[in-house]
Amino acid sequence: MKLFITTSCCEILTCDVGPKDQVQEIKRQINRNHPEWPVPCMKLVRDDIVFNDNAEIENYGVDDGDSSIRLVIKAIVPIDFTIDPQLEKWYVNKA
Repeated sequence: MKLFITTSCCEILTCDVGPKDQVQEIKRQINRNHPEWPVPCMKLVRDDIVFNDNAEIENYGVDDGDSSIRLVIKAIVPIDFTIDPQLEKWYVNKA
C-alpha cells in the first residue's frame, strides 16, 4: 500500500508498505531519503494518535492512498550537553 506522509514543512513523503509491516518500517523508509532525521526522533501521528513503532500499520485503520498521517520530528538533547563558556551569553539570560 502507498502512504503519503505530511511533514511540518508541508512536504509530502511517499512510503510503500504492507498492512502487516510495523510502523518503524515507515520511519526507516523516511530515514533513507532524509538521513538528517534519525528514526528515534520521528513520531507518526494521525487524528492525534501517536503510532507505536512496534504496532502493525493495519492496527491504525490506515488504507492504501491514506494522506492523513503527519510526521513530527522531536529534538533529542544529549545527556552530556554542555554550553561553551564563550557562547554562554547567547544561551543564558542573565539579569
